[in-house]
Amino acid sequence: MNKLMQPSSMREWWEEAVQQLRQQLGWQLGYSCIAAAVAVLALWRLVPITVLGGWWLVTIGISYLQQLWLEHPDSPMHPGTELHRPWVFQWLILIALQGTAWGLAATLLISGEGLQVAPPEWLQQLLILALLVLTLPTALWLSKLFPPTLIYLLCALLLPALWLHFSGLQGPLPFLISVSCLLLLAYSVLQSFRLLATTARQQEFRLEQAHQRESQAMQEKQTAEEQTMTMASLLYQDALTHIANRRHFDDFLEREWRRGVRSASTLSLLMLDIDFFKSYNDQFGHPAGDRCLQRVAGILDGLLKRPGDLVARYGGEEFAVILAETDAHSARALAEQMRHAVVSAGIDHPHSRAANTVSISLGVATMEPNREHAMGTLIQQADQALYQAKAAGRNQLVVYVETPDPERYPE
Repeated sequence: MNKLMQPSSMREWWEEAVQQLRQQLGWQLGYSCIAAAVAVLALWRLVPITVLGGWWLVTIGISYLQQLWLEHPDSPMHPGTELHRPWVFQWLILIALQGTAWGLAATLLISGEGLQVAPPEWLQQLLILALLVLTLPTALWLSKLFPPTLIYLLCALLLPALWLHFSGLQGPLPFLISVSCLLLLAYSVLQSFRLLATTARQQEFRLEQAHQRESQAMQEKQTAEEQTMTMASLLYQDALTHIANRRHFDDFLEREWRRGVRSASTLSLLMLDIDFFKSYNDQFGHPAGDRCLQRVAGILDGLLKRPGDLVARYGGEEFAVILAETDAHSARALAEQMRHAVVSAGIDHPHSRAANTVSISLGVATMEPNREHAMGTLIQQADQALYQAKAAGRNQLVVYVETPDPERYPE
């Protein structure tokens, strides 16, 4: 809520502003007092005290209100604020009133109205010049706040300029006033353009900074997302074979199992093992064994075409393949294709009793997920089929067929 809309806050702001004005009224009050004192000394016994006193009170009062308005939270002196229209309107009225007060004083001196005696022409011209020069500090001060400068000068110089035009006064005084008007207006215009250019450059600079911050934020966000994806990838990826690890396998199977329960679709699981891998390690060493695991993992992963399928390193030389929405016949066909692809790779394994090259044994299980069976049942069935394939001589696959008491064969 706006601070000015709350009566208590408005009263507190007014009291605080008045207290600050007592300390910071500064040059406005001092300048007006000096101008009034000079006028009193210069026009002693020339201008009625009522005219001079009224003009003095008007200029002092308007100067005080101007300083008070500059203490307002909406003032341009408070960076980062957006000027509200009511405040701007009131501020411009004060500027116009102050300029009018100076212009009226100059007009009275030029026309001789309000003078008790006719001063010499040189004294009248000197007084007019002094009065116009006294407007310069205000114009210089207001030049920082475009466009009040032009409004102040327009109101201060319009009245004497009009009087000179219609009175047809000749001599150095009209020329002096015209030159003063032109100089002040020229300075005001140049200062205003300079401020406009400075403001435009500042806005461009702030806009460029905002774009840079936005670009940097986007880069930081992208970097954070990439780091998050990298961390997630490392969390779910096997460090050796670069396929899914056991954790990824468990999460993926659980998700597909729940989806199968909802959609009443079939889910197949392949469990496979590299035949006589211990003998391979003993003969060729563990570095060669690691390369063999990587080679087999790449072959298996390359045969999966659907995003809903997953091959994972289950542990050691054992792998697992999840096939979503796949029946037993299709799962068997893919398992045979995998077995044949590994054998065809021709990875030499002279100590294997199943083949002359590296081969795999596979167990295939298919279920329709439901709430009556646990997800682990599918793993147990595929595992039993795998052990049957290994017990039957390896380098083959076995599809799980439920029996009253399926025999579990040791490795």
